[in-house]
Amino acid sequence: MRSPDRIDPILTKLGALWRANPDLRLTQLVVALADTGETMPGFFYTEDSAIDEALDRRIADR
Repeated sequence: MRSPDRIDPILTKLGALWRANPDLRLTQLVVALADTGETMPGFFYTEDSAIDEALDRRIADR
């Protein structure tokens, strides 16, 4: 099992970078950070509200 201790530091860095680039969607930022050379259009253009709703569903299902 991976250590959960890695999560908060990464989320903190992600939050700082996103706040510095508020015009990016979360998925755009993640794709850019992955630096794979792929755009993954289905993911790249996902609105933040869709991610927020998906998070709510996953949390409710726990």
